[in-house]
Amino acid sequence: MKTTKLIIAFFAIIFLSNLSTVAYPQTGGADNNAGLMVEKISKDIVLTNHQKKEITEKAKIFITKAEKANKLTDNEEKKLTRQRIGKEYRMALDSILTTEQKEQLMLKQNQRKEALIKRYQTQQ
Repeated sequence: MKTTKLIIAFFAIIFLSNLSTVAYPQTGGADNNAGLMVEKISKDIVLTNHQKKEITEKAKIFITKAEKANKLTDNEEKKLTRQRIGKEYRMALDSILTTEQKEQLMLKQNQRKEALIKRYQTQQ
């Protein structure tokens, strides 16, 4: 049960950290943004070339779907669509990364989160 919660938290963090890349796209479209998403993950864990290629392909699909979802006018439909494609992307990452890589990535992201919390608490 604890492992399931950790895995869910892991993918939620990845998804949310990658949303900024989609929300504020760089020039170059989905190809460039997918590369940025892979680069961001690569800063935390070592990826094989095959994994980089697979994640890039999945990220391009995610970005394309996210861009289409952002064009929806019905806010409820937009929200549900974003949730669905986010879940699809997280599941795709789950199938590509090894258990050890997932744990390492989660550890790095938790360290950053704790550092942010600590920095915020010291500012107050």
